[in-house]
Amino acid sequence: MPSATPFTSIVYAHSRPISRTVLFGAIVSLSAVLSARSGEAAGKLVSISLSPTKRAIGIGQTVSCHAVGHFSSDTTQDMTSTVTWTSSNPAVVSIDATGKAKGLAFGSATMLAVDPATGIASTTGGVIAVVAAPKSLKITPASVIVALGSATTLKASATFNGITGSFNVSRTVQWSSSNLPVATVDTLGKVTCLTSGMATISVKDIASGVTSTASAGDANVNCGASIIGIKVSPAHNILQPGTSRQMHAFLIPATGDPVDATRDVLWTSRSPSNVSIVADGASRGVATAGRPGRATIIASDPTRRLTSNSSHGTNGVLLVPGPPQSVTIFPHPASGGSITGVVGGVQQFRARVLYQGGVTQGVNAAVTWSSSNTNVVTVSNGENGAAGLAHLLRQGTVTISIVFPATASSPALKDSVQLTVH
Repeated sequence: MPSATPFTSIVYAHSRPISRTVLFGAIVSLSAVLSARSGEAAGKLVSISLSPTKRAIGIGQTVSCHAVGHFSSDTTQDMTSTVTWTSSNPAVVSIDATGKAKGLAFGSATMLAVDPATGIASTTGGVIAVVAAPKSLKITPASVIVALGSATTLKASATFNGITGSFNVSRTVQWSSSNLPVATVDTLGKVTCLTSGMATISVKDIASGVTSTASAGDANVNCGASIIGIKVSPAHNILQPGTSRQMHAFLIPATGDPVDATRDVLWTSRSPSNVSIVADGASRGVATAGRPGRATIIASDPTRRLTSNSSHGTNGVLLVPGPPQSVTIFPHPASGGSITGVVGGVQQFRARVLYQGGVTQGVNAAVTWSSSNTNVVTVSNGENGAAGLAHLLRQGTVTISIVFPATASSPALKDSVQLTVH
């Protein structure tokens, strides 16, 4: 391939003017060289993503789609003008060579961008719904705390009849604040806090009159509130070995409702061998159970110097059960004793299983309940009332029994109590 050096020679080696043909050929050669070098720097095209990822428009309305190429060198490049655009449902949404999509009929379609040089096609984004009036409107986050003089941008989404999922409509709805002296909101959902206090932010679809208020989708903005603690949720939960769950953290203000801060805090586990947790990053707060036992989960906000492990905070506790060890009926009389009741009454029994590691769990619906004499007492397995609910029919003494099924790591477990009906 020609290099940049011969082009330089062509320009300066002649004493008389260079012909346009020669000069044009040299420029083309140099462009090819620079293009090749640029391609080498970018690496190979790996994937194409589209924006907007999801958008709702009306019939006759348009939206500009954009294609971004992701390369092996971890760089990105706008490819909107070089890809080939198509619509999965051109009768509903058409799209031209520049990426401009137009709504033609009610329904939805996915825009597709293909790089003609490699054949690589987009795999994410580009869903466009052509809709009428929204069914509901919702603002996220539903609750937020903002410092005085600071701002945050909220998002409005809508659902529509006949269309799956929700769509971002932040740019097409009318925003309003219930308390303008405290917080203002612009046409794009940007909220600015002016003084201390609370404000409710709502949106309205002008054409239909549908509101976030009627949809129970307003957002509460707490301006200037001081944060006094962090609460982890769930506060107490059982996590089976090898499984994972997302933990959540909420900032506790001095006044007002807690605010979700799951993506803003740092996470730690006091017993990572029992339960590990992702400290930060895209998967922060994801807890994974290891060996049987107990783990305390703590959320911290270094910027505010706050932690859930404080007098105003609440840690999370995750229990990892090992193999089941025993099962017990409650109430459980002392050895040799009997529970008593009267004819016509009912008695709610409960079953709990003890796992290796000290974890206990209610298992009413997991055990099989039985009565030694159903003429005297019947006990439900869930088909006739709550599992473990006994009906006392006539006088006598019966044995109420439970069986917890065998598992791969333990045999079936049993327990029983005596019930005397007077």
